[in-house]
Amino acid sequence: MTHPDRPLLYINAMRGLSHELRNALTAVSGFSDLLQVRIQDDTDRFMLKQVQDAAARIHTMLDAVARFTVRPGQSATQIELSQSVKDAWELAVWQHRGNMATAIFDFTPSQTVRLDVIVCHELLLFLFGAILGVALHTSPVRITLVFDAQNGIVLSVLWVDSEETQDFSGLLGMVTELGAEMTVEAGRLEILFPRNCLST
Repeated sequence: MTHPDRPLLYINAMRGLSHELRNALTAVSGFSDLLQVRIQDDTDRFMLKQVQDAAARIHTMLDAVARFTVRPGQSATQIELSQSVKDAWELAVWQHRGNMATAIFDFTPSQTVRLDVIVCHELLLFLFGAILGVALHTSPVRITLVFDAQNGIVLSVLWVDSEETQDFSGLLGMVTELGAEMTVEAGRLEILFPRNCLST
C-alpha cells in the first residue's frame, strides 16, 4: 500500500501502550468504586460519575485496539468483519474527538471472511476517518453489511446529512488490493467484496 496516511500504524502504536494504560485504569476504577461507597454529596457523586464514565470509554477503546491489531502468530487472512467494522468506527470516532457522530449498524448474521486483515483494517480506518474528518454529522451514519453467498459481501455506508461527494480516491488502492469494487455517490459509499472472501 502506498498511501501516505497509515492510520493503522497509529493504532498499532497504541497497542504498545495498552498494557500500561490498563494497569492505570484498574487503579482508577478500583478507587472510584471505593469512593462511590463513601461519597455522600450529590455534586461529588456527579463528578465521580464523570470519572467512571471516562474510564469506561477508555476501556472500550483499548478493547477495540486489542481486537483490531494483528498479533504475532495470528492469521493474517481470517477476519470477523462485523466486529472489525464496529471497532474501526469506534477508533475513528476516538481519533476525531471533535466529531460526536453516531452510527447505526445493520448486519446480517456475521461470518468470518478471508481478507488481508491489515489492508482491510487500514481501509476501514481510512474510510471512517474520511467521513468523520469532513464534517460534523448531525444524523447517525448508517453502516450496513450484507453477507451473500451468490454476490459476495456488501459494505454500505450512508451519511444522510451530507449531500457533498467526498474524495475517497485514497481508498482505491486498498479496495483493489482486496479484490473488491467501490461505488461512491453523494452521501453514500458501497464496497463489494468478492464471494470467494466468504469462509466455508
